[in-house]
Amino acid sequence: MLLEGAVRAVRTRHGRELVVHRAGPGATLGEIPLFDGGGYPATLIADRDCVFLVLERELLLDIMGRDPGLAWRMLETLAAELGTVREVVARTLADLVRSGLLERAGRARYRVVDARGLRRLAGLPESETSRGESVPMPP
Repeated sequence: MLLEGAVRAVRTRHGRELVVHRAGPGATLGEIPLFDGGGYPATLIADRDCVFLVLERELLLDIMGRDPGLAWRMLETLAAELGTVREVVARTLADLVRSGLLERAGRARYRVVDARGLRRLAGLPESETSRGESVPMPP
């Protein structure tokens, strides 16, 4: 849990940094690997000095086993952070605009500015793509 400060979670592919999440005091971080035992899906970067409360996986799982209410609240928190599909798409598009890969081309429309960079970010091979093509998005 982030007690003080501010962080951003980023993913870097092919030299491009994409901000996938921002957090401030009271935010919980790193829940997915806590449950699945895997690695972290993004890298945290402190925007200011931070103070964290860190719980080991085994300790938290033990506490949750004894307090189902806590387990339920953590599930609700995860669901709220994920948000609706519309919210996830909106955040992703905003991050792509900030990173210079897309630009707004009107209401609910975006123009690809850097097709090669977008393909690299997606892990796709480079191909010929027309620059500046507008793509309509659902409202």
